[in-house]
Amino acid sequence: MGRFLLIALLLCASLVPSRHLQAQELSRHEFAVGVSASSDTPNGGTPSAGFGQYRIDLAGPAARYTFNVNRTFGVESFVSQSGNGVAVGDHEGGRQLLALGGVKVGIRRQWFGVYGTSEAGVASYSHGLVASSLQGPPVFGCVTHFALQQGVALEFYPRRRTFVRFDLDELLLAEFQRTFYTSPYVDQISYGVVPYHASASLTVGHRFGKLSEMPEPAAEKPKTGFSVGALFPMEMREHLLETDLRAEGGGGAWVGFPLWRCSGDAIAFDHPHDDHTANVQDGGTTFAAYIGPKVGFHVGGLGLFAKARPGIMRFSRTDVENVYTPNLDQFYLHPKIDFALDTGLVAEYSPSSRALSHMLLRFEGGSTYIHYHGADLTVAALLQKGQYSTNVYYFPPQRASSLLFLTGVGYRF
Repeated sequence: MGRFLLIALLLCASLVPSRHLQAQELSRHEFAVGVSASSDTPNGGTPSAGFGQYRIDLAGPAARYTFNVNRTFGVESFVSQSGNGVAVGDHEGGRQLLALGGVKVGIRRQWFGVYGTSEAGVASYSHGLVASSLQGPPVFGCVTHFALQQGVALEFYPRRRTFVRFDLDELLLAEFQRTFYTSPYVDQISYGVVPYHASASLTVGHRFGKLSEMPEPAAEKPKTGFSVGALFPMEMREHLLETDLRAEGGGGAWVGFPLWRCSGDAIAFDHPHDDHTANVQDGGTTFAAYIGPKVGFHVGGLGLFAKARPGIMRFSRTDVENVYTPNLDQFYLHPKIDFALDTGLVAEYSPSSRALSHMLLRFEGGSTYIHYHGADLTVAALLQKGQYSTNVYYFPPQRASSLLFLTGVGYRF
């Protein structure tokens, strides 16, 4: 939910002219303290704690520092510490320490502000399962994962230097595969997963330093809005049949074009790594293509945008039918295409040098929503010559999220 609100609010921010925004005094530095809480179970995703246990009582104190670059854009850091209530598992346990840094972009009026936020960092757990064996008791210790949080923030300004802020976000974790149980005969491996949770925080803050109206920067348009370039993706995605979560690389390209009062992108990239599996809903290599708007603003050579690009993800090999005979087992495979939605933030930079004025450097960070549609698996076994026992198994639709980062270099016309 947070990603869709993020896009809607940043769209509003780009379309509201500055003359419609009432002036308000603010300072460069803001500091806020309060409380934060996270959902006890994922929003339809993979449970974050091992052994069938779930996160509980993820509430505790929080603090945030914000540096206001201008009236619409700020850079901030966020830290929260939960109580000792996380269920013990192979990925998480004990207290949760969340440390993030990122940006907020939005609109600010006289008495309130509405922003989209995107932050990356780490989630560290104080009592996760580190090792276990037949020779001794299990060993617990600190377990740390990469975290990405996107959402919206509502700010209220009751006094010149005092503000109240409420954040509603979606938190994603990249929990990579680990071996935590060893014995002379077998190793036990924790699953690599990307759980996602709803989180919220309520803080009260104070503005430090000199107060000023800090006018909104004037938007600067590119010469035409057209651009082309090469992309290098890094994606962390769950494989439905494997236990591994990898940072997969690849290659691709983008084409940028003007779109009404904003701009748009069409991108495509391929992950050549083959997971050597054939699940009913995914397997093999992946290819993705997206097209959609990005909205934001330029200040000098730097552009900052929110993106919302629907598209497809193609899996090269999925399982549709298995036929078992005494002498030969046959497996029928074919590609499958699912709907996907790429959301997050885009940063673009054009050097000021005249010789490099058409060069464009680009970085994107965010998450990809993947809808695996329902599928049937036909299993047939030979009973006797010419007679088969056939069963059809239905796999219901499911959703999953991946963490996607794109780095690119291109040419702006």
